Amino acid sequence: MKTRAKHRTGLRNLVAIVLLGHVGGAALLGLICLGALWPLGVWGAFVGGALGGAAGAAIGLLVLFDARPLGDGREEPPLRPWLAILAGTLSSVSVTVVSLTLYSNKTGFLDGSPCQDLSGGRGPHMGTVQTLLPLQYTCVFPDSTLLLVSSAMLATLSIVALASAAAIVWGLWALRGPEHRPHAVVVALAAAVAAFLAVDGVLGMVALVAPVGIAS
Repeated sequence: MKTRAKHRTGLRNLVAIVLLGHVGGAALLGLICLGALWPLGVWGAFVGGALGGAAGAAIGLLVLFDARPLGDGREEPPLRPWLAILAGTLSSVSVTVVSLTLYSNKTGFLDGSPCQDLSGGRGPHMGTVQTLLPLQYTCVFPDSTLLLVSSAMLATLSIVALASAAAIVWGLWALRGPEHRPHAVVVALAAAVAAFLAVDGVLGMVALVAPVGIAS
């Protein structure tokens, strides 16, 4: 029983540290880049989220291994809700890493929109729908849209984002009781990550509704 309590207490701390690193890193580096040169704000947020989340996971693992039992006869924290929140948060960290390492040139994440060059007789370029995942970049034309990544990849990423958001929300709901309720800061950080994933997943699904083709 003490061993189980030890690891469950450490898991709770691990989740809090990963959330803080992921959201805090995105906010801090995003604001720094925004202040230095505003077009770099989004780039800085993704870099900060990726690096901060990875650092939080590394530090959190040390806390997990060094966790101590609760003692004093207190009830041990539940396992599944914290695992769900951790899984959703790590998924969000992975999303930022993928966004920085794949298709960055093709989607224009760092170099501006490529849609005008890909008009292909569809008419003037009207705008872009760039979800929080740059991999889901979509060109908008007067009567059509054009995905810059495969429909299969877009669908997979959107489903993963939605499932991860749902996992975080369920975890927070399961911990709503006063005996296991997380600290308000942890709840706020987890809610921010869930919102990021939910908005991204919904926008990704919207981009899949009626694409006319895939850019080569």
